[in-house]
Amino acid sequence: MKGKGKFKENFSSRLAKCLLLGVATLFLFAGTVVLPAADTQAAANKTTKIQLEGKSGRYLLDTGYNFWLREKDGRRSSGGLKFIRVPSGSRIKSGYYMFEDTGRLCRKKEFHKVNNTTIGSRKKEFHKVNNTTIGSRKFNGTYYFGGQNGVLYCKAGWITINGQKYLLASDGRRYENCWKYNYYFQSNGTIARSKKLSDGSYVDSDGRKCTKEELELDGLKKQLRKTLSGYSGAWSVYVKDLKTGGVINLNDQEMYPASTIKAFVMASTYDQIKKGNIKYTSTVKQLLTDMITVSDNEACNQLIRYNSKSRNFIDGTKTINKYLKANQYTETGCHHSLHPASSSYVGDGKSNVSSAKDCGVLLERIYNGTCVSSRYSREMLNLLLRQTRRWKIPAGLPSGVKVANKTGETSSVQHDMAIVFGKKTDYVICVFSRTGSEGYAVPRIKSISSTVYKYLNK
Repeated sequence: MKGKGKFKENFSSRLAKCLLLGVATLFLFAGTVVLPAADTQAAANKTTKIQLEGKSGRYLLDTGYNFWLREKDGRRSSGGLKFIRVPSGSRIKSGYYMFEDTGRLCRKKEFHKVNNTTIGSRKKEFHKVNNTTIGSRKFNGTYYFGGQNGVLYCKAGWITINGQKYLLASDGRRYENCWKYNYYFQSNGTIARSKKLSDGSYVDSDGRKCTKEELELDGLKKQLRKTLSGYSGAWSVYVKDLKTGGVINLNDQEMYPASTIKAFVMASTYDQIKKGNIKYTSTVKQLLTDMITVSDNEACNQLIRYNSKSRNFIDGTKTINKYLKANQYTETGCHHSLHPASSSYVGDGKSNVSSAKDCGVLLERIYNGTCVSSRYSREMLNLLLRQTRRWKIPAGLPSGVKVANKTGETSSVQHDMAIVFGKKTDYVICVFSRTGSEGYAVPRIKSISSTVYKYLNK
């Protein structure tokens, strides 16, 4: 029993000594940092000391794997945003960096929020960052530390992180809670999409500012975009709900218009009739009818000549182009005759051009009675309603639906522009395609037409 008591006494004594030794060790190493295994190994082998420029006495411990900020006396530096200026030739460059509470540099490319923090001074050692003279700076916002080794990234423009797009200012700050380039950037820096914003405005699925009516067409827009992405060649689609005013304008671009240019020749001809420069004779009426209803090329060529007092073709194109410019058909131009035709080719050296959007605007004005005049808008609409070429947009509509359209086609392009008088709403639809194949393009134009009708008149 005595032996057991002595053993307990000795054990207690040894335990007390161990505890005292542990406490002493803790006091001895207080204020130091335990490095990760990789850094510990590196520290043992190749840790270097980088003395920072300036009077602070701070330095960096370069372990080969990371950098650790230390005060003059060796204590770990506090975390947060720091400006460091290092001698040339160092493995790290001067600039603004974020540090953890342990003093370890945050090297991961990421955003950091910094509020109401002034970094730097007017002293020389703080004046240059990434070779840009900025002087004393006040930080307030979210900044991207995405440069080499986690340095503040000071370059304006778009960046993509984990599939999300962000917009940066030239000082590295992320745009938040504001409009920029017609996008609204939310509090997390992402683009607002398909929603109503707190200021009462709307944005579509692309993040573009839009109207409430356009947002209501967002589902159709997504559907059409997906459809077009699977088509070969170049495609443009313009849709406008004439009841709500909602617009879809996908892949807007100039193309060779083929016979859709005749719709603009028609409008210009009526404009010249209104001004008294063309007599509205039976001949002119017949030329207009033939040009639109059966797409007669020679009738078009002759009407272009009629658009000038000299009856000169090139002079006629000048009159038409003046009309187009005055009415803001910015993507349309008339420059040469159409063939096959009985007359010879004439042109000013440029190609005819137009777009689905311009065609849509023209049709909307005809529908509203504002193209030239109410009277002549009705006459133009009646000509389009008598169109004989019905195998594109009209072919994708339910039987009995009234449609006024004008096609255009060559060996390389297939177009159609139309006013559709739907069951619930009337709308404009224009499809331009450059595929090089009629057999490929026509059924797809029909499919697009069907998709739009079902969505707007469901």
